[in-house]
Amino acid sequence: MILVAQTVSGNTPESRTYNSAAGQVFLRGAPVKLDASGNVIEAAAGTDLLLGVAQHDAQADFTGGQDVAPVAKVIMVAIANDDTVFSIRLLDATAAAAADIGKKGLLTKVGTDWRLDPAGASGTCSILNFGQGTTVGKLGSKNAMYLCKIVAAGRLSA
Repeated sequence: MILVAQTVSGNTPESRTYNSAAGQVFLRGAPVKLDASGNVIEAAAGTDLLLGVAQHDAQADFTGGQDVAPVAKVIMVAIANDDTVFSIRLLDATAAAAADIGKKGLLTKVGTDWRLDPAGASGTCSILNFGQGTTVGKLGSKNAMYLCKIVAAGRLSA
């Protein structure tokens, strides 16, 4: 799960509400992008251009019964920008290392969760520091996290 950890400015992170595309069922903390119609969908890969991170679970469309028209579901998104810093858990077998600070990491989907692979140099996450409770050698399976920003080249212009 990817969560907002802080902002560089100390302000509230920029968040916006968007309609989600039909049938979307991604979880809170999923990286999201916009489809061709401007609706939010879950990113397909860690190299996708990202709008930001979902702040709650998406819900499949509500049909409302026979006399009620379908209702579009909305999703709150923490926007990927220069100010927002995200906390991202490492892959289970990956150990936190001081040498990773300043590198790029690749977002990787594991089951229904998104994790960070610091060996993925093609990634869109700039590793800034260790996350809360993370020390050198701690594994992702033990909740090791990095603080990261989505690099400008990896962001959509919202």
